[in-house]
Amino acid sequence: MNKDLEKLAQLLDSQVKIPFVNMRFGLDAILGLIPGVGDAVSTALSSYIFVRAIEMKCPKVILLRMLANMGIDFFIGLIPFLGDIADVIWKSNLKNVELLNRYGKNPKEATQSTWLLAALIGGSVIGFNIWLLSLIFN
Repeated sequence: MNKDLEKLAQLLDSQVKIPFVNMRFGLDAILGLIPGVGDAVSTALSSYIFVRAIEMKCPKVILLRMLANMGIDFFIGLIPFLGDIADVIWKSNLKNVELLNRYGKNPKEATQSTWLLAALIGGSVIGFNIWLLSLIFN
């Protein structure tokens, strides 16, 4: 796919290897250490991958999944300490580039699997809300 996007995702999510353990982190985790501003800057850098996906005319469902990955990264990143750990574990940029690569190789399959995931998540949210409402009104 796009080598520049892969390099950016690598820089943001897994550029540095932690010695003696099989974990990597990138600029996203480092920026996340700066309270308030770090997560905003990291999300701005991640947005470049999203903008490129729009330019590639990716389907809306793939764009929504990319936004979900970015949103999870951003909002968990706002939580002190937990957000810093999550930045090392949740690699939204690598996930988004992988989505683009899968779409580039097999657009139909990538779109179907993304719709399936969206339906599963949507169904889970609806089921949770119904359960919650049943608790409230019983």
